[in-house]
Amino acid sequence: MLNLFKKPAFGLDISDYSIEALELEKKLGKIYLGAYGRVELEKGIVEDGKILNKEKLKEKIKKLIGNTVPRKLKINQVIVSLPESKTFFHISKLPANLVGKELYSAIESEALKTIPLAPEDLYFDFQIAKKEKDWQEVLYVGTLRETVNEYLGVLKDAGLSPLAFDIESASLTRAFGAEMIKDGGVLIADIGTTTTVLTIFDEELIRVSAIVPIAGNDFTRVISEKLKISLEKAEGLKRNCGLNPKKREGKIMLILQGFLQDILNEIKTFISFYEEKSGRKIKKILLCGGSSLIPELSSYLASNIGINTYIPNP
Repeated sequence: MLNLFKKPAFGLDISDYSIEALELEKKLGKIYLGAYGRVELEKGIVEDGKILNKEKLKEKIKKLIGNTVPRKLKINQVIVSLPESKTFFHISKLPANLVGKELYSAIESEALKTIPLAPEDLYFDFQIAKKEKDWQEVLYVGTLRETVNEYLGVLKDAGLSPLAFDIESASLTRAFGAEMIKDGGVLIADIGTTTTVLTIFDEELIRVSAIVPIAGNDFTRVISEKLKISLEKAEGLKRNCGLNPKKREGKIMLILQGFLQDILNEIKTFISFYEEKSGRKIKKILLCGGSSLIPELSSYLASNIGINTYIPNP
């Protein structure tokens, strides 16, 4: 699969609420934005990563690829981000002399000890992260066969040619490669519309990932309920005021602080679990996703968790 990333392709991210397309181009050794587009999805088209209405999704994809800016997409080859809730990770430490079919079988066998699914229900790929004289460390990534086949069918019907399916957490670790360090782990918190995905990258591998069912829509809803205002107005206050104590006399900050305690607890528990299990420390937290742009969120998390937290420039 890694060789496919050398072919020209654009990226496509399909969530429950929107589809985004991005094509990059290289000029004089530098990377530039070639084309970008986004369309919103109405409720009932995709839910928790599962396609509920294939025809509607196909129509939305066609609309998206025909309306990118500042130019149209030049290619129809695509790399698609798979929903995190439909993927599985496993790390195995195997004898160094295992290669070929024996290695493939050993990786699958080890992974299926912790994944409650039959091998025929999964597609998987793997990466050898580290190899020593007597052992090798391997990352297994599996996804539901049914999910991939459904997306594959819709994409082809929309006139696209999928080269590969990728996991969002894996693509984020590549995008933030310059932020990774050798003397400790890095936590990536992808705060989206409906979920927050936590991923720890350490010693050249994704070590563990978790989904927290709290995100941007919940922040908007709690502001709306507390102030008895519309969701639209609450969204504006979230984006403009956030956790800034100087705006709106700090009222929005106080509302969000109470609600953010759940995410804080999840992050702290997640970090403690990994540090106790691995004996290594998380040295920084990287924020991404649309809801990470809430004013003063990074400084609030940093002060409450005690770890350097910021939004990186990929």
